[in-house]
Amino acid sequence: MKHTYLSSVHLSLILGILFGFLILLGGVYSVSAEEEVTSADQESSEVQRTSASENKERMEQSRQEQKENKDARQAELRAQQAEKKAELTERKEAVTTEMREKQEERKQRLSEERKERVEKYIRRIIQRFESAIERIEGFAMRIESRKVKLEERGFSFPKTEEALLNIEEALVTARRSVATALDLGSTMLIDENPRTVFEEMKQVLRDAHTDIKEAHRATVLAIQTLKDELVAQLPEENTTDDSDEEESGDAEETSTTESN
Repeated sequence: MKHTYLSSVHLSLILGILFGFLILLGGVYSVSAEEEVTSADQESSEVQRTSASENKERMEQSRQEQKENKDARQAELRAQQAEKKAELTERKEAVTTEMREKQEERKQRLSEERKERVEKYIRRIIQRFESAIERIEGFAMRIESRKVKLEERGFSFPKTEEALLNIEEALVTARRSVATALDLGSTMLIDENPRTVFEEMKQVLRDAHTDIKEAHRATVLAIQTLKDELVAQLPEENTTDDSDEEESGDAEETSTTESN
């Protein structure tokens, strides 16, 4: 019975040891499992970080490639624009050269006979205007001379002086218009559109004619003003001056000639 008791105690001890070993084994397994889970989590985090870094690198590389492609397209467009610009410049120069050649041909086609006829026509018109200007200048000089002589005798003619200045101003404007018309006449012989230049020249000559008429009116006024100022300063019994009457008649004759 004692042996049976010992066997029972021995069996209980063995069972206790086995149970303790199982508990210890379970604890070790649990710790190992936790470590494996932690390691797995760490590996997963590392994988995620590696994937994020790779994604960032791929995105950066993609942006760099897009920038390079954009720069390449812009460079290509600039090259195409430069090529088109050079082509347009070349075509423009070719057209300009062609226009100059055609202009030279038109100049050559204008016959010498036609040039001579046009030149004679222009010279004739210009000569008429210059002659009219010279005649009025002659009258103005005679009036000025008459005024100076009378001033030496003590008379004064402020209004006549003003009228003479008006004559000079109108004649300067007329001479300028005539000179412009002469230049236009020379241009008309070689211009590609002579009719347009001719119309411009006609307008300038109209202006010159108006200026000459104004100078003539100022001349008549100067003669009358000189006479009036002189009469106002003479004694009543000596109020006639034949030379003034003669100059006035000459001026009126010039006016009739210019109107024709």
